[in-house]
Amino acid sequence: MRIFALLIAALIFALPNATNAQAVYSCGIPDSYNVDKVDPDTHDICDIYTRQLDYRLERLALKEEMEERRENYAIARRTAIANYKKNLAAIRGE
Repeated sequence: MRIFALLIAALIFALPNATNAQAVYSCGIPDSYNVDKVDPDTHDICDIYTRQLDYRLERLALKEEMEERRENYAIARRTAIANYKKNLAAIRGE
């Protein structure tokens, strides 16, 4: 019963946020569009190329951050394994 209540609560809080997701990346879609009379000042143009470059830069930054994080965890892991082997050898009397 608790799982069902948690599921309902999650849906109540998650659905309103999902409906606003399109506002984050809106590119200025006009309400009405006349092919003969296009005024660039009144209609924003979605610059997909700039968005692609921004996405690439963000992806590269995230990749570097993840690599640094992986290396930091590897250092801690190696230290923990070395301590484990040293303690195990001490217990065994080696």
